[in-house]
Amino acid sequence: MTKVTKTATTTAGFLDLTSFKFKEFSELAKMSGEDRAKAIKAKTQTTWTSKEFLSVTKMTFYEELVASLLFLFGVPGAVFSFPVVIGLLGIFMGNMWHAAIIGALILIPLALAPTPFSRKTLSSWYALQILRYFSLKFVYEEPILENKPYILVAPPHGVFPFGNIITMIAFPSLMGFEFKGLAASAALRLPIFRQLLCSIGVIDASRKSATKALNANRTIGISTGGVAEVFETNSATGDEVIVLKSRKGLIKLAFRTGASLVPCYLFGNTKLFSLFTGGSLHSFFKRLSRKLGFATIIFWGRFGVPVPYRIPIVGAMAKPIPVPLKENPTPEEIDAVHEELMQAMVKLFDTHKEAYGWGDKKLIIE
Repeated sequence: MTKVTKTATTTAGFLDLTSFKFKEFSELAKMSGEDRAKAIKAKTQTTWTSKEFLSVTKMTFYEELVASLLFLFGVPGAVFSFPVVIGLLGIFMGNMWHAAIIGALILIPLALAPTPFSRKTLSSWYALQILRYFSLKFVYEEPILENKPYILVAPPHGVFPFGNIITMIAFPSLMGFEFKGLAASAALRLPIFRQLLCSIGVIDASRKSATKALNANRTIGISTGGVAEVFETNSATGDEVIVLKSRKGLIKLAFRTGASLVPCYLFGNTKLFSLFTGGSLHSFFKRLSRKLGFATIIFWGRFGVPVPYRIPIVGAMAKPIPVPLKENPTPEEIDAVHEELMQAMVKLFDTHKEAYGWGDKKLIIE
């Protein structure tokens, strides 16, 4: 018998984003707030089963192939596939130097060219296939408002933060406005990565960029653990591990901009890739990653290549935690809000873990 998970009285509901057809999905982002709310409400459930929570969206062979190729030759696969393609080109041409020059002529303009944000990208047919590939669903307690600063605190990072990226894609259709996701500067310097991430609204994770966005009454999203959290993927205990105890800079940012903190959790994000975690080599990669500013790891997905497994991702969002505007908060004020955020994160995880099939897992905050 399938267990039915009832929502708490504070929960607005459960929404399967992939239940929208392409035309419906693309039109949602263009609707007025009232019309969008009606369309969303029509597909929002107040009770659901674990089977619905974990259902994998059906895709045609062509749709799944397109999504897989986007991963393989986009993010994160381009780091691996591009050198392979250039190598094969060199073999075909019989001259590796010529192939390397061709590769440089492709990458250098991409590294230097401007990469504007394109809202149309977020409601494109390709974007919907990415959402469908991950069977994206949302559980949220209350919608957040446009023209008001929020910080979406959305762990776990996993090997690659696909959960955060697809939330960025879905947000205009769900909420009616886009938000800016924060990424390490090193990731935004990589050609191809830079073009794809900036086109959906990713910005540099510097204090200056984040403050500028929040002061403009924009919403930003961050996976707080960053590089450190990548190495907590597939923890030895089988529990979910996030890095948040030492992340008080984000609390200071909330005070200085008056932004509300929104606890979020992306169920499934740590299961999209397999990660090598063995012995001294793993420790070496961990030390190297800290120095470089981005993760250097050995990982693989479907077919042994950097194509993620088709694991359903469920984005859970709790009520915002209001933070007063205060340029110089006291250490006690910072600690109090930080503790409230950590407690809210654990509560959010514990509320929905059973529906995701993780009843025996704990959320460990480091």
